[in-house]
Amino acid sequence: MAWSQKVSLLDAATATIETTNNIADSTPQDMDQLMDAERTANTIDVSLTYMYELIRNGIFPKPIKIGRSSRWSKAEVNAWIKERKAKARTTK
Repeated sequence: MAWSQKVSLLDAATATIETTNNIADSTPQDMDQLMDAERTANTIDVSLTYMYELIRNGIFPKPIKIGRSSRWSKAEVNAWIKERKAKARTTK
């Protein structure tokens, strides 16, 4: 194998390692966390039944389906809470 080919292979391997390290270094805060139904209902301080009613009425975000499981984006739930707080403070 020629010297230039060895250098190219080394460069490619280094790039792969750097990419892998960047993925491994990402923290949970960098990723959108998902919450189950119970945790989501607790976050918005309502019962599961009422949370599903809000979803049916188009008031609360629909879940993300993963297989048979339902999960909610923590970022979406927090945005929904922030939006509700803003509306509550501007409506009199």
